[in-house]
Amino acid sequence: MSVSLVDLNDLSQWFHKGILSYKLKGTDGAAANSWKRAFKSLCVGFVIAVAIEFLVVFLFQKDLKFDALFGLPLFTASLVLSFASFLGLLIVGLKVMRVKFRTGVVLSLACYVFSGAVPILLLLSHEQLSEAIHLFLARRDPSLPYFATATVKLLFSDQADTFAITRVWIFLVLEIATVVWYIFWNLRRVLIESSDGAGRKLKVVLALILALALNSLFFRFYAGRLYWSILGRLLS
Repeated sequence: MSVSLVDLNDLSQWFHKGILSYKLKGTDGAAANSWKRAFKSLCVGFVIAVAIEFLVVFLFQKDLKFDALFGLPLFTASLVLSFASFLGLLIVGLKVMRVKFRTGVVLSLACYVFSGAVPILLLLSHEQLSEAIHLFLARRDPSLPYFATATVKLLFSDQADTFAITRVWIFLVLEIATVVWYIFWNLRRVLIESSDGAGRKLKVVLALILALALNSLFFRFYAGRLYWSILGRLLS
């Protein structure tokens, strides 16, 4: 008898607890086998993110090239490492802040929230990532901050028209809003609901800020470099 890895119920969980994470409750992470359902939801989110990147390449890349075809979806792999790093840093931060929590509950809730955030963030940042790939192909140095450089270039370009620059600004604002909505509103809310301890509201916020700040360094100096190194070998 065959067993499907993902079924319609998993897709429903991803949509209602990931995309619509405002419906997520702190108790959702404490239910029986919640970590399995949350992990499946996260996998669905990453698979959909890859599918979105492929779709973006085919629909919006006028001159379809292998650098975009492989580079954009492959970026999801670096996000997997970044997510694992964020989870570890968040758990350490909560422990340092002496917030009383169950590790499995935190993992489940974070998986749900990120399963909704990742596809949206990748969709909004596809133009920045595409430009970053072009910059990398010109220099081939994995240590350089291509994504940040590409963002600045697109925002303050002298060659692009007003509409193109405005579009990049709108996408950037939406990216920031997505991070605030999913992490600092919904993840913060359910972490507070599922934890205990004096002053946990402030401590959870501080733990999230610390985890994001340190994780950005992890991405910059490890996950990002690994992504550019692998991409360079695939496209060489």
